[in-house]
Amino acid sequence: RDAMQSARESLQLLTEIGSSDWRQEALHHLCRVRLSLADVKGARKAAQDAQTSAREEPALQLLAIDTKVVLNMELDSMYESGNLEEAVEAAKQGLTLCKEMQDKRWEAAMSHSLAQASIRLRRVDEALEAVTNSSTCLASLDDL
Repeated sequence: RDAMQSARESLQLLTEIGSSDWRQEALHHLCRVRLSLADVKGARKAAQDAQTSAREEPALQLLAIDTKVVLNMELDSMYESGNLEEAVEAAKQGLTLCKEMQDKRWEAAMSHSLAQASIRLRRVDEALEAVTNSSTCLASLDDL
């Protein structure tokens, strides 16, 4: 319960000072805290708020997409109520955005998420392709 209070206070403070990037992080954290407390409705609202507040800023959109993927993956593993198809589509949307931004770190993370959702859906070929892409992205970061 203390985590919920801290998450709410952080979100309120970051909203008040107008820090949109850290506000997105706070929404992501709030979503996870609500999930850990079995507040599925609240977690879905936090993910939706993240999506709404991302607007046209690509970096914020990526975090909002990641929040949506995490929400569906966690709901699937904890309560068998997550939408893995939605997680796959969100991860693919995120991958497209990562490639446009040429952000290899995010591309690796989104590829990893896509691999996880795909393997849960028993799409082995898609999962293998995604995890290979994630590894390739991470390896390219090591070369920098």
